Amino acid sequence: MLGRDIRFFLIAYGLAIVAAFVPGYPIKVVIAIAVIGVYVFYVYKHATDIEEAHADTEGMSPLEAVEELAAAPST
Repeated sequence: MLGRDIRFFLIAYGLAIVAAFVPGYPIKVVIAIAVIGVYVFYVYKHATDIEEAHADTEGMSPLEAVEELAAAPST
């Protein structure tokens, strides 16, 4: 799930950086709407994700918890 978070962040942040260098106001508005659209899609994907919850790491050492989470299948 972290990979998806990073991908969405990089897409939205990249669009925002591009908007900073675009001279035309109408194009900036289109980019802003696109960033909002990316965010809405991200929230939708996150809310409808049926992935099982990560294993309960209560009582595990940090190394055991990392190994457990790393062994979990990723989407």
